[in-house]
Amino acid sequence: MSDNKAVISVAERIQAHANAKDGTFGFDPMTILAIVNVILTICKIIYECRKNREKVAAGMKKPNLFYRLMLKRAINKNFKGTDRQTVYNATLKVAGGLSEKEITEILKEVEENK
Repeated sequence: MSDNKAVISVAERIQAHANAKDGTFGFDPMTILAIVNVILTICKIIYECRKNREKVAAGMKKPNLFYRLMLKRAINKNFKGTDRQTVYNATLKVAGGLSEKEITEILKEVEENK
């Protein structure tokens, strides 16, 4: 799993939002690991396409169709059933509230793990 505290913090917030919307959504390390994997996968794809931190940050805060499709694809690979929509909605909600510092930390992680 990632050592980056920002990525783990964002994953925990996504999991908390998902649990608030769907009481059956559990708190466990494997779910956090899957969410971290989704976050890093999406950021890698977006970063490779854009190569510009400002554009990536703007896309994470207000995702366009491309970003949402890539997010759905990454979530579908890591989750099953009704958890998919729950994680998707929670991720979009949390992504809109990310600070510039958190986005920078996540992008640093992506750049280091290319």
